[in-house]
Amino acid sequence: MPASGEKFAQLLTEALYQIRLRESKPLQVIQDELGYAMGRNGGSVIDYWRRGNLPTKLADLEQLTRTLQQRGVHDQRWIETFLTAGGYPPTQTLIQPVAASKALDPNLPKRYRQLVGRDSLVRQVLQHLSDREGYWVIAIDGMGGIGKTALAMDLMQRFVAQQPEYRPIWISAEPQQGGGILPNQPLTFDSLITNLARQLALADVAQLSVEEKFQRLQQVLKHQPILLVLDNLETSGEPQQVLLEKLRPLLQPSKVILTSRQRFKGEVFSVHLIGLEAEQAALFIRQDANEKGVQWLQQASLDDLQPIIKATGGSPLAMKLVVSQLASLPLDVVLQHVQSVTQLNPGDEDAYVRFYMFLFQRSWTLLELSAKQLLVSLARFVPSNGCDWRAMQQISALPAAELAHSIDMLWKLSLLELNEGERFGQLRYYLHPLTQHFVLSEIAQVL
Repeated sequence: MPASGEKFAQLLTEALYQIRLRESKPLQVIQDELGYAMGRNGGSVIDYWRRGNLPTKLADLEQLTRTLQQRGVHDQRWIETFLTAGGYPPTQTLIQPVAASKALDPNLPKRYRQLVGRDSLVRQVLQHLSDREGYWVIAIDGMGGIGKTALAMDLMQRFVAQQPEYRPIWISAEPQQGGGILPNQPLTFDSLITNLARQLALADVAQLSVEEKFQRLQQVLKHQPILLVLDNLETSGEPQQVLLEKLRPLLQPSKVILTSRQRFKGEVFSVHLIGLEAEQAALFIRQDANEKGVQWLQQASLDDLQPIIKATGGSPLAMKLVVSQLASLPLDVVLQHVQSVTQLNPGDEDAYVRFYMFLFQRSWTLLELSAKQLLVSLARFVPSNGCDWRAMQQISALPAAELAHSIDMLWKLSLLELNEGERFGQLRYYLHPLTQHFVLSEIAQVL
């Protein structure tokens, strides 16, 4: 096969999505990290190659390939095709060190690190998954970057190890452009059924109607149960609740794990994720610091790490961002930019802005004006304390009916947290620290 910019771009994009699927990071963050690993100033060179431009130096192609291998891309055939498409002459020397590595299973993302801080929750969910008379649907919701995908990965791998008769299938609803792993169109029930039919190797899939595929799947799944993970359902082309109800006839004995930034309703075992507790968050920071080589963080005490935990609210993705920045910047500078959502380089959309846009842009644009106004009002309270209904009504000045509607909207989109108050029947409402930072930022004002 001759060198091909188009093929090279496609394969590079596939590799990025594999990494994203395992590490639960925004695509732009991964591109930046690859660029930095190659000695470049960010991910612009990766983006350039993804547009069909080939590396002009073989040394760049070699370094990119080794960097991708270090991030878990080990399939020998893929690497050989990637190098050939990039114009690399003989490939055997470069591929040899990882030839014995196990190829990635495209249906089951590999766990790239130990899941931290969710042990009790994992045991609880696995108990329900293993119960033949229990819930057939596990619904994980929470704000962006809180660890939903990582939890789903861990649950899938543990469950399949315990129940080998179940075949794991992983499908992300998030539309992406230019890749071969994730769909480039929003997920619909029709595309979901087609995807399942192909992965289960049903004969003559292309000639079957959606109804025929569905009927065939019902027959197959009676004898070959699957554990299906539908990730990022807030991005699907149909309402997530509609997709779930259409999917139910395919369950029993098959099971499904759903993840979304929007909450689910109905007959599901619901898991609402929040940030890690302080001790677990500290363990997470030390582990990430060890992987990134930030030595002074690896031995830091809980007290030393409290400012990071407080600023990030225990969000795994936010803590990863902070640890990455601390490799070259002072702690007070990093925390200032996290809390104020300001840019290190004015005029340039840097990692902080991309991070907050990834977390909140989609949900923010779905909000009605009254719900946005309520968020601004709630941002005046200390995130961990929040307020009760009466205080919220006074400070927001919204009529009771409109306030209740706005609360429900924010809660469904995982932008509002609540817990029990001191008195029976009382609730307190509060924001995650990252939500507060975003609401008070200039980014929210211009969206």
